[in-house]
Amino acid sequence: MHTYAVVEENGFISAIHQTPDRYVEATADIRDDTHYFDLDSETIQPKATPDIQASVDGLVVTLTGVPVGAIIAVNGISDTADAETFEIDLEAPGAYQIRVYGVPAYREQTLTVEV
Repeated sequence: MHTYAVVEENGFISAIHQTPDRYVEATADIRDDTHYFDLDSETIQPKATPDIQASVDGLVVTLTGVPVGAIIAVNGISDTADAETFEIDLEAPGAYQIRVYGVPAYREQTLTVEV
């Protein structure tokens, strides 16, 4: 558990806060959707945009370039990618939104595919 003091400009401590989270000083341009905290370098870094490609074969969508550990969600069902290639078996033809998210170093991405 980490303990932090909220300090006013005049030096008074106005509150004490305890949390299991770690606080890291950041600049005003840092956003949670564009940056992440690199645990190895202990610095805030920009997120990379994954180069995810989708190919369709019948009712099967194959994604390549998926960050390992990413959550793949489609039609309210999600699974975790354990490799850079991920297959999705769909039940009917149509347009689908596939959301890829959950890896701190990569931006969230949504792909639209037609099967």
